[in-house]
Amino acid sequence: MSPVELLHRHIGAPLVEECAPLSKQAGCWLCGGAAVRGRKVAKWVGPAFTSQNRVRNPASNVICEGCVFICGRLSPVPGRPPAEGKTSGGNWRNYSHWMWEVDGEWKYDNASKGEKHKLRAFLAMPKPGRWWLAIADSGQKHVIPWAPINGSNDGVAAMDDDVVPVAGIMGLVNLMSTLLTAGATKDELLSGEWTARAWSLLGERIDAFEEVHAYSRGTKKYGLAVWLAQRDEAAVQARLEEEKRARATKRSRPAARGDGADGGHVVARSEEAASAPALEAGGSGGGSAPPVPDERREAAQPLGRHRRKAQARPADDGDARGAGGAVAARPAHPDPGQLSLFGSL
Repeated sequence: MSPVELLHRHIGAPLVEECAPLSKQAGCWLCGGAAVRGRKVAKWVGPAFTSQNRVRNPASNVICEGCVFICGRLSPVPGRPPAEGKTSGGNWRNYSHWMWEVDGEWKYDNASKGEKHKLRAFLAMPKPGRWWLAIADSGQKHVIPWAPINGSNDGVAAMDDDVVPVAGIMGLVNLMSTLLTAGATKDELLSGEWTARAWSLLGERIDAFEEVHAYSRGTKKYGLAVWLAQRDEAAVQARLEEEKRARATKRSRPAARGDGADGGHVVARSEEAASAPALEAGGSGGGSAPPVPDERREAAQPLGRHRRKAQARPADDGDARGAGGAVAARPAHPDPGQLSLFGSL
C-alpha cells in the first residue's frame, strides 16, 4: 500500500469524474499503489508535470484515482474549508500531511506552514505502529505520493524532493528553539556565522552548540531541524523588555544627592564654600591655574649695572626645599654692564 492509497481510503475514497474502473488491477504509475479505478497516464499528465524521474512505477500506463484526487487543484482538503467568499479551499500541496497506525487503525492529520507545532508534536510522540509524513516546504510540489511508510518510531520523512531521516531530530529542534528564543537567528544557525550581537547574548552557549552540532550543518536532517524550530514569542518579548530597561538604566545619570542621609554633608560643603575668602585674580575661580605661592615667586630684576642674584638649584631638579637640598650658587654674569643688542663687540 502507498500513502496515497491509505489516505484516499481513509477519507472515504471520493470519486473523481474522469476516473473509471480499470479492466484489470494494475500498479499506479505515480505512487506505485494498487489502481482499481483510475485513468490513462497519457490523458492525465500535462506539460507542467516535471516529476517523471520520480514516478514509482514507470512501466505502468495508468494512474490511480487516489493520485488523481489528491493532485487535483479543486479537491477539498480535510479540515480546510474555503475562506469566506471563496469557492474552494487550499491545495493539497500547500499542507503537510501525515498518518499513523494505532492498534491497526490509521489516523490522519495535516498542518499549514504556520502550524509547525503540530508537526513537532507528531515527531515527538511515540509511534509504535506504521506511519508516514509528507512535509510541504515550497507549497509548489505534491509530496504524498513519494512519502515512505515507516515501521515504528525512527524513520524518514518526505520533504518536497528530499527524503530526510528524523530519528532523534526533536532534541536538536528543541535546542535550536531555545537558542532562537535567547536571540539567535535561523540564518546564524544555518550558516554558523554568528554575529557580535549573538555572541553578546549567547556567549558560551554558541561554543557548546558548535562543538556538538557543527559537523551536521548542511545535512538534510539539520536543515529540517532549523525549519521546524521556532522561538517562544512570550519569552522573547520578556527578554526584549529587559534589554530595553537595561539600556535605559545605562543611559540615565545618577540623581543629585540633596536629600536623605547624606543631605547634611552636601549642605555643610555648600556653606563652607560660600564662607571661604574670595580667590585672588588669576586664581582657580575662573578655571585658570592656581596662583604661584609667594615664596616661589621671583622678583623682577633691574637692568643696568646691577648683578643678578645667584639662584639655588636642587641637585635632583626638584623643589629647592625637597630632597637633595640647595647647591652652590652660580657665579654672576661675567660682564657687569648691559650687553649690546647684537652681542658684545
